Amino acid sequence: MENQHGTSMLVLEANSDGKSVTHAVKLTVAPVNDAPILTVVNKELNSITEDDISQTGHLISELIDSSIIDLDQNALSVWLL
Repeated sequence: MENQHGTSMLVLEANSDGKSVTHAVKLTVAPVNDAPILTVVNKELNSITEDDISQTGHLISELIDSSIIDLDQNALSVWLL
């Protein structure tokens, strides 16, 4: 199950030859910050040439706009390296 966290009690019982023993264990699952999801953008890019200085291109923001989401709804930052 995705995105499940919290505390629960797990009760273990063993039986043998009419005898039994029971033991309770407290189980805690901590929430995890899931990785952001990048959706592939199939944008057709303009052809460019090496020597042409007046080429039109695409901004990086056009290529990734709305294609990165954070399942945990945390603030999302993008850096260009």
